[in-house]
Parts: sequence; C-alpha cells; structure tokens
Amino acid sequence: MLDAAEETKYNTTENIVMTSWFLAELKATLEVIRRWKDDPRWRDIEPSLKDKNHFTHTIGKLRVAEHFIMCGHKAEIVPRGREASPDLRIRAIGGAQEWLYVECYQPSAFRGKLGKTSESVLDKIVSKSMAKARRQFKKGILE
Repeated sequence: MLDAAEETKYNTTENIVMTSWFLAELKATLEVIRRWKDDPRWRDIEPSLKDKNHFTHTIGKLRVAEHFIMCGHKAEIVPRGREASPDLRIRAIGGAQEWLYVECYQPSAFRGKLGKTSESVLDKIVSKSMAKARRQFKKGILE
C-alpha cells in the first residue's frame, strides 16, 4: 500500500486515477488505526506505524487482533521487547484458559502484486517462518 501511495504521489496528473483496491485499503487502514488509538498499548504500537519496515506488519497485526475480538475473544498486542517475542496474545471465550500467543507473518513473496507462488517458494517461507517462530516461542510451538 505504501508503494502504491508513493507511486501515486510522484506520478500524479490533473486527472488522478487510483486503483479501487488502494482506496479500500487506505480506508480500512485509517479505520483500524482510529480504533486502536485509544488502546493502552498505543505508545508501543505508534512507533511501528512511523517505520516503513514495520508499517504493513503492524497494520496486519492489528487486523488479526480485531478479528479475534469481533469473534468474542480477548486480544492484546504484545509489546516489543529486546528479545524476539510473539505479536499477539489471545484468550479463548470465557477467559479462564491460558493465553494463546500468536505471531503474524507477511512474507515478502506475498507483498505487492497478486500472482502464483511456486511450491519451492512456499516451502522456503514455511521453513523460514518456523525457524523464526522457534526463536520467539521458547516452548509450546505448534507445527
């Protein structure tokens, strides 16, 4: 989305034409930011929105948390620490269970233009993601 915005900024003419997905994505992004702005963890979230390397991941993480919340679960953002850690913690409906920790990934192969992804690329994504998850979750990882 940021790449599309940059491209639009530098290639504007008198008649600006944008793809419909860009406007829908922009609207959804602004809405998710507005909803999370009053969250007690906003101070931990906001710096990632100002960093182009973390922006898309952070928006995705907020959307995943919102999905769980809309389904009736309690969801919280896990603050970034010095060590690798998961992105979210989710409590099942009823709230007596332990927290479930969730890591959100957006591999670079899935950013940008839509298209087919080869099986070898998918295998690399899974391997890399699981290796990263093992560092973030010291125990209890599901494979």
